[in-house]
Amino acid sequence: MRRLGLIFTLNVSVEQWKKQGLLNREKLLYEEHLKKKSLDQVFWFSFGKDDQKYERDLKGIRIVPMPGLFDSRIGRLMYSFIMPFWHRKIFKNIDIIKTNQMPGSWSALLGKLLFRKRSLLRTGWTWSINYREEISSRFNLIYWMIQLIEWISYKFCDLAEVSSAAQRKYIIEKYHIDKKKIGLLPNYIDVSLFKNRTALHNRREELLYIGRLEKEKNLFNLIKASADLKIRLNIYGEGSLKKDLLVLAEKIGAKVFFNRPVSNEKLPLVYNKYTYFILPSFYECMPKVLLEAMACGCICFGTDTSGINEIINDKKNGYLIRGTESGSIIKKVTGVVKLSNKEKKPCSDNASDLIKERFTLQSLVSHEEKFLDRL
Repeated sequence: MRRLGLIFTLNVSVEQWKKQGLLNREKLLYEEHLKKKSLDQVFWFSFGKDDQKYERDLKGIRIVPMPGLFDSRIGRLMYSFIMPFWHRKIFKNIDIIKTNQMPGSWSALLGKLLFRKRSLLRTGWTWSINYREEISSRFNLIYWMIQLIEWISYKFCDLAEVSSAAQRKYIIEKYHIDKKKIGLLPNYIDVSLFKNRTALHNRREELLYIGRLEKEKNLFNLIKASADLKIRLNIYGEGSLKKDLLVLAEKIGAKVFFNRPVSNEKLPLVYNKYTYFILPSFYECMPKVLLEAMACGCICFGTDTSGINEIINDKKNGYLIRGTESGSIIKKVTGVVKLSNKEKKPCSDNASDLIKERFTLQSLVSHEEKFLDRL
């Protein structure tokens, strides 16, 4: 028997995944492992007190909810430290403890040390990089605490998975971790759901952005660029900067339409409406939205930054923007918009072909199975 326990990211619940339309995507990996028999049993340790009701949406995954008495911000933090003690009967029977992200990874570490289990430290993004970019400073107590958590977690885990080569290089060099211990496991796309269904000539000649409305996404420069480009920008997402972005768009007369997020299973319909997808971020790890857009045949633009430039091969399967300022965005988009659909089609085809070759659920499961065998 090979039993795996997944520790949810601190404060994250199955209910949140359901409301955000992510549950159907997140469960696929574990259902596929169970189907292939690379795992015999899977437990999800969530931070939701009523999450067991969602087991009906899952195939063979058991949800271990958080006790209701910890249902507060401080309570959830406390629970993250005592989780292995509270659920010791389950932890004793687990073979491998896996994390979903770095925040809350100490639950897995404690479980590993207490019950002598093997641990797989999975992170889709690097906490210290994200926090440093958000505060634009290296001299911050919380920043140093995050680095300490990362160092301890990588030092004591048995194996680690990261989603991009840039992440892997950063961790190996910063924390002096053996490179054999850190594996590359990119994000995956359900290619049966995300695929090119609409010819370019039947799509709207407009820009599409899907994602969080936060500082690192560089949306102020994107809106400024869209005003000069005289091209409609369609934004799907929520975030702390939404009001400020609305004010800017109105002030400069940019044609920007803000839409609420849609569930993951409905996103392919959105991507297939538009010719262009743009991700002008200051930094990324392995953006799933870019993979989804490419799978759906969008002409994709992305800034020449780590994570994005590992996926986009300029002028082959997308277009890299050399800079993050609005002028760089304008220059690149202007040149591509002038092309005919016949000239743009090879780029669209190459993008969807790349995803089918390298970023499918099946390829990721096979790759992760090797990690599990090593453990």
